[in-house]
Amino acid sequence: MAALALALAATVSFAACSSDSATDGAGEIFLAPASENGPDPFTQSVVNEDVALTSESSASPTPQASGETASAVGTDPRVYAGSGTLPSCDKQKLISALNADPAAAAAWAGVINISTDEIRQYVDEAAAVVLRTDTRVTNYTLSGSTATPFQYVLESGTAVLVDSAGFPRVRCACGNPLTPAVAVSATPTFTGTQWSGFNPDALTVITPGPVVVNLTVVGITNGADTLVPVGPQTAAPTSSPTPPVSPSATSGEPTSAGYTSCAKRYGELVRDLTLAGGIPANERQRWADQAKDAAQFARDGNLSRATEICEQTVTEMEQALGE
Repeated sequence: MAALALALAATVSFAACSSDSATDGAGEIFLAPASENGPDPFTQSVVNEDVALTSESSASPTPQASGETASAVGTDPRVYAGSGTLPSCDKQKLISALNADPAAAAAWAGVINISTDEIRQYVDEAAAVVLRTDTRVTNYTLSGSTATPFQYVLESGTAVLVDSAGFPRVRCACGNPLTPAVAVSATPTFTGTQWSGFNPDALTVITPGPVVVNLTVVGITNGADTLVPVGPQTAAPTSSPTPPVSPSATSGEPTSAGYTSCAKRYGELVRDLTLAGGIPANERQRWADQAKDAAQFARDGNLSRATEICEQTVTEMEQALGE
């Protein structure tokens, strides 16, 4: 059940898994330096301080036009950095902290869309990695027993837990749950301490991809490709992986490439519709449901149907944009 939730929770679009308060903050976007706990955290930091992002594993996104945000599919290679032997976050510490605070656990599980009984399995199956770029997300803070969403930029080098669709689901410096970024309704303004290298025209929004059992990340110490397991499996990470040959590559059946390309386009349209003045309110939930359905078909191995639904959604979004 938790494995299924890993895939489903992240595939809800930028609007579906956030309340109106996540979209009604006009253009305000908060900044979260990698090392700061931040206001109203769910837990104390569970970052493994022995893991640090190096120049070999950081990335420099191409600056976009003013106000634009680049898009990356989370399951694509080298979106994240990591270590084959040293996770960026202490999963057991996070589980223990949530178990010790039932109110926080309930709010946290509600954002992720799982039961509190599923927290341990969910966290255990996530990949503990590091962001390579400054990344836009919806970050939830804890007010009493309520999870409150805000738009955030997480600094490159932030330790996160990532699900099997490649989406960052937990910020380990505070234990806060994350969901996809929401399009702001006004010109973005950035609140908080800006770190060295922050560039509002070089931000990334990560979109969920097809469900995978390994993420190919950039090795923190040497910059080499490294496999980090994600999801319900026990395979050990391996450096310099050899890409597997997909049976569908020679059978003429659809591959994940078409769905991945569509998911990336979806992320680009999130950006473009934001710049055009936001997402039509009457379309938000329908597009979100369609994206969720597509991701579930991809998880079940029906890539043809997944791609069909994704492409339909993208077409509708392009029409709304006037393309």
